[in-house]
Amino acid sequence: MTSENRKYELAYLLSPNVPEEEVLAWAGKLARLIEDAGGIIRRQETPAKRRLAFPVKKERNAYLGWTTLTAAPEAIAGLEKKLKTTENLLRHIVVAE
Repeated sequence: MTSENRKYELAYLLSPNVPEEEVLAWAGKLARLIEDAGGIIRRQETPAKRRLAFPVKKERNAYLGWTTLTAAPEAIAGLEKKLKTTENLLRHIVVAE
């Protein structure tokens, strides 16, 4: 890890329309996006279906997952752009630890 890399956490909501057997595949796709952007995954939580406190894009349920990673700040900007256009991703947030 170089001195310019920082630790981040990505939390995301996947659409409940994703079949349960494909949820791990979607988590893998998000992991590849992180790695393609130059990030290193530290820990990845398997997405679990949850009831949401309020509707997100008219959905009351979603798969909640999160990943901790290490990346350069410039890589996070590129990752954010890719995440915004990812289908079946209802909402995401990337925060620095």
